[in-house]
Amino acid sequence: MIADFPLLLRYNPDILRPNYVYLWRNIIRPLRDIIEFPRFFCYSIERRIIPRHKVLVENQLNIKLRYMLASSDVEFKKLVNALVTCQKG
Repeated sequence: MIADFPLLLRYNPDILRPNYVYLWRNIIRPLRDIIEFPRFFCYSIERRIIPRHKVLVENQLNIKLRYMLASSDVEFKKLVNALVTCQKG
């Protein structure tokens, strides 16, 4: 994790905790997902994580954190639309 995202060492644990708790309680992802994408902790829980997670739940989609968060809003919408289209047909 540190090799992929060294700035993680500078984060205060109190800042990391809400993201981790949301991931563990709401997104219900294995610890491996955080290890693969430690940048998860740098995203805003209110502005990025929760809204995108809601979109995925509403569309019954499950994707890796990297694809959920690391794209722009436009790219994320395109990805969701493509996945929903694939599900339907």
